[in-house]
Amino acid sequence: MSDWTVPPIPADQQPPGPISPPPPDQIQPTDPGWSAFVRKEADKTGLKVTPDCSVSIEVVATGYSVVRPVDGDNPTDYAADKDWGWKADRVYETQPPEPYQDFTRWVRHYPKMRTQKYVQYKATVFVRCGAHFVNPPPSYFMKPEGQPTTGPVDAYAWTVTSGLKTDAKGVTYKWKTKGKKTPPVYQDATPDSTQLQDVETPPDWVVHPIDLGPYKPDWRLTPRLDWSFPHSSPVEPGTKFPKWFRVRDVF
Repeated sequence: MSDWTVPPIPADQQPPGPISPPPPDQIQPTDPGWSAFVRKEADKTGLKVTPDCSVSIEVVATGYSVVRPVDGDNPTDYAADKDWGWKADRVYETQPPEPYQDFTRWVRHYPKMRTQKYVQYKATVFVRCGAHFVNPPPSYFMKPEGQPTTGPVDAYAWTVTSGLKTDAKGVTYKWKTKGKKTPPVYQDATPDSTQLQDVETPPDWVVHPIDLGPYKPDWRLTPRLDWSFPHSSPVEPGTKFPKWFRVRDVF
């Protein structure tokens, strides 16, 4: 029996209907599961959708994928007096023109973990009613690819262990951690997806952190992937759309 289990991706962030790669996938507005999604997206356009209108849908892979933990055993040496399994691994130092900083990579070993690869798809619905052409912002879905894999896995985290600091007189000093380094604040045995991805170099959110205001270490916050990626982009001139369907064929 596993020591921990990660909740599945929410249903509204999974494709509403089948996707058969390779992309671009020729999904039609009348396909099972997708037809209800098309109707919902068409309602967002604000157009008075009549049977003389036409709709189209495009579903393509974005190129983004992620390996997500499913379940597994606790990491080796998972105890408070052993820093919850975290062990300092190596140090990375920035190079000019980046301001000086160095980062310690921490690793903890999971004897057994089941993981699943997910691929992101973007679905865009287009509605044309006479001279009016509207498309709501695209929706993004995560679809499992292949079968889960089980085996030993290493998870990684990063801390800043030296950098630059400027005093009230404008003089800049280099500071460096002395003695035992403080391990990551993340203590939960369940790994975060980011800990399985950022392996070779410090992630950008560590190198260029965003000030989110007061922080207390006992909050044990950790960056989480936004599975929805609610970004939108305008339709470029010359865009080729999939087959158009009359609304009466879809609704």
